[in-house]
Amino acid sequence: MSFIHTALGDISNSSPSEILERSLGNEAPFDVPTIVLSSEEFANCSEKQGRIYRFFRDDMVAHMQSRLQDFFGRQDKISQERAEEITREYIEAAPEHILPKIVSNLIIPQYVQSGCVLFPFKGITGPFAHQATEDFKDADSGMVFTFNKSVDGRAYGESMLQLGENELPEMPGTAEEWQFLLLWHEFSHTTGAAEPHADKIAAIASRQAFAKSDIISALADQRMATAILKHHDDIQISYYGLPLVENLDAVVTMPEDDVQTLDANAVKNIRFETHDYRPHKVRQVGQSLANAFPEEFKNIREHRHPVTMSNLAAFAEKASGIAKDTPDPDIAFIATRFVTAIERLSTGKTAYTPG
Repeated sequence: MSFIHTALGDISNSSPSEILERSLGNEAPFDVPTIVLSSEEFANCSEKQGRIYRFFRDDMVAHMQSRLQDFFGRQDKISQERAEEITREYIEAAPEHILPKIVSNLIIPQYVQSGCVLFPFKGITGPFAHQATEDFKDADSGMVFTFNKSVDGRAYGESMLQLGENELPEMPGTAEEWQFLLLWHEFSHTTGAAEPHADKIAAIASRQAFAKSDIISALADQRMATAILKHHDDIQISYYGLPLVENLDAVVTMPEDDVQTLDANAVKNIRFETHDYRPHKVRQVGQSLANAFPEEFKNIREHRHPVTMSNLAAFAEKASGIAKDTPDPDIAFIATRFVTAIERLSTGKTAYTPG
């Protein structure tokens, strides 16, 4: 049985909305008890105390603590003592690492942020869950916080690429399909998966659930564009970067029968795959564009002005020249893949329609 049907049951006649709701209700997507916190459930805290975080932080912490204690306290796999320890650990991290991002989702509709926090933290390297090794021990628990429910392919792309609102054309897929894909990315971190592995696992879940790959192609293009635009960010190109694009592209081209026969063990073992991030090559292409467009890339680094589609078109034209002129096959591939990404993102939904 396919991985996603094992996780969610029979969804063959379910709508994207129903499939998303079933996913949100899955309390142990990879046999790791995982609570999902949505931005919307904190709205009462902000409405009661005003819209400045420091004034309603304590109310948010109290709400979060109540939810955590209820959730982990009723998990068969977790003792009461362990549940209290997990809750305490998450609450200590919340004001600095979690709640500000939830607040941003609440207050700024265009802001798109989600994440996964694991307990215990030991055994996970880097600023996020990183590549698991063969002796990796699964986390005791996970906590996922999600974006607001208005997020769709356009909103996500505009946030990642720092575009102005409604600058990006309509993307393929429904909001529920995008939220499903992004939710399962976060769920995947509970396996110890790094960012590229999490994208690949989520993409397979998406294909198994919806039997199509248009939103996966669109996400791959957004990942490629983001890697180049944010090449100055070491985290972006060393923990995300090129392997996300290559993994998503690989899932898009997998035969349907191969996708549907991947079971839970096969999908979970994706976390052990290795990747070549080639950050210096990504940075080289990005820096070449930044040298040609210094003011525009300064805006990106400093978040001073929104990026425009005309900016992206100019960057792609320059990247096309880089691809033609370089003797380095990696540089040529990265620049060409960036051009493809911008061309399709500029066209929008129809660029991802089969045939």
